[in-house]
Amino acid sequence: MTESEVLQEAYRRTTAELSQRTGGSVSDFFGAEPPENHLDVLAEYIVNRAVKLPHYYFTAPLWNEHSEEFLRMRESAGVRPHWEATRRAGADWNATSRLCSRSPLSNPSAVDSMLDVISSPTKP
Repeated sequence: MTESEVLQEAYRRTTAELSQRTGGSVSDFFGAEPPENHLDVLAEYIVNRAVKLPHYYFTAPLWNEHSEEFLRMRESAGVRPHWEATRRAGADWNATSRLCSRSPLSNPSAVDSMLDVISSPTKP
């Protein structure tokens, strides 16, 4: 997703606008994140469908002003395949997580019981 021209262009434009208006640098809007991670941060918000960030996030001024634009990118040709792949991976993870939570191994007392059986000496 971070290689999408649509995302890269929006990043350049929105950060330049905000920098010009506030007098801050692009790095001011991303806190401790190095510049090479800025697009990763935006991609994470897009994937997580962040609409509004709390004021204490360094990225809040940029994201909260432009979140609708960034979120619409999920429908663009350059981002949609990545968005769909991420959604599928999330659905797969959720399904696996639900299966694991039903497993006897997810119950600590069941695991202890199984370990007791395994570790107890066998009778001839």
